[in-house]
Amino acid sequence: MIARGFEGEVGDLITYGAKVTRIENTETGVRATWIPSEGGGAETVEEADYCICTIPFSVLGQIKTNFSSRMTGIIQNMPYYSATKVGLEFKRRFWEEDEHIYGGISYTNLPISQISYPSTDYFSDGPGVLLGAYVWGAYSYQFNALPGEQRVEKALEYGAQIHARWQGRGRRRDVSRVGRQ
Repeated sequence: MIARGFEGEVGDLITYGAKVTRIENTETGVRATWIPSEGGGAETVEEADYCICTIPFSVLGQIKTNFSSRMTGIIQNMPYYSATKVGLEFKRRFWEEDEHIYGGISYTNLPISQISYPSTDYFSDGPGVLLGAYVWGAYSYQFNALPGEQRVEKALEYGAQIHARWQGRGRRRDVSRVGRQ
C-alpha cells in the first residue's frame, strides 16, 4: 500500500518498465541510472536529494553502487528464504456454505502448509478467492520449480485432502507467487 500511496501522490513522475543499472551517493544526494527493461533504449540518469530504494537485496547486490563497505556487506550477505503463495478462485464460497468456515487459517502437515480463508465478504454470492497454499522451507523450492499451472494443480491435490470439494471444482488461477522473499 506504500507504493500505491506514492503512486497516488507522484504518479506522473514514475517511470515504469525501467531496469536500474547503477545507484550512487553524490555530495548533494543520489544518482540513479536506468535503461528500459524491454526493447533496448538509451541509458537515463536521474538525480535527486534522496532515494527510497525498494529493490530486494538479492537484486540490489547485482547493481553497481558506491555504498559503504558495511552497507555493501549487509546487502550481499542478507539471507533470503523461499516462499510460495497460491491463490485459488472457486465458483462459490463452499468453505462458508458447506463447512461453516468464516475466515482464519487451517494449518496442515501437508506440503501446502496453510490454507487461509478470507475474512471479508461473508455470505457473498458468486466466486470467492482463498489462499490455497502458503509454503516455505524445502517444500517451497519444489513448488517454485514448477510452472504456475502445475503449482495450482499441486495446491488443489493437497488441499483436496482437507476439502474434498477442491477436486476439479471452480476456476483456478495462480494469483500470487513469492519467489525469494
